[in-house]
Amino acid sequence: MMGSNSPFMESLASRVLEWHLNHLVQLKRSPTDVAILLRLRKDESIFVSQKVKLLKLYTELFYPPPLSKAPFLHAVAMGFGGEAEFAPFLFKFAVLNSGHVQAEEWLNTLFIKWHYDGRTFEEAFELLKVKEVGPAIFSSRYLTLLGQYRDDSARHTGGQEVRTLCSLLKPEFGGDAKLAVLVYEARHTTEAANVRQGVLFDLFTEWVEKEAKQRDFRSKLFSEMANINEEDSKAIKSAFNIFRKGKRVAD
Repeated sequence: MMGSNSPFMESLASRVLEWHLNHLVQLKRSPTDVAILLRLRKDESIFVSQKVKLLKLYTELFYPPPLSKAPFLHAVAMGFGGEAEFAPFLFKFAVLNSGHVQAEEWLNTLFIKWHYDGRTFEEAFELLKVKEVGPAIFSSRYLTLLGQYRDDSARHTGGQEVRTLCSLLKPEFGGDAKLAVLVYEARHTTEAANVRQGVLFDLFTEWVEKEAKQRDFRSKLFSEMANINEEDSKAIKSAFNIFRKGKRVAD
């Protein structure tokens, strides 16, 4: 009796697969329809799933590579239950598994797709559920991806104001003091260094404005910060004082 891995059986399976794909094409079933029928699993096995490989082949019957990338990823997302479920899963997996080629490619494709779909930075940020990633986001290359998406959105809004990354991160990570400490704690990694500096710059700018309106703002802020991490609090306070002096000179 022939084994399931014999050349004959593999050839037969290939022919059956080809016939099945062609049959679905004749029925005019879209890649999204097929993805929903496949009921993709909602875990990391999706990156090596035979169902996903099948879906990729099917999508390429409609869209030749590389034009198939966005339609394929859209189909995967729909098979996953929609972008609202797929995007945060993909983002968290990519951040916590740095260097995973498939996850990185999919996430880059998703951001490009959102850009052409006209999705705003605020909408993208909300979909990604950045808070669920945790502090790892501050030392991740994907913080840079968020910063780039924000900058791209700002260039294409026709003058409309786009919220800063800092303003969106702050409520997600516990306010001014907690955010400042988390950003500073990630200083030992070179990944996203420029974006972290931008977040601190925006924080410091806000603090100068709040300090002018609330006399006890700075003392309360740094007291709260010291309760989180006293050593980092001193370093951030020193950096803020330098920023304040520089701002006065500039003014």
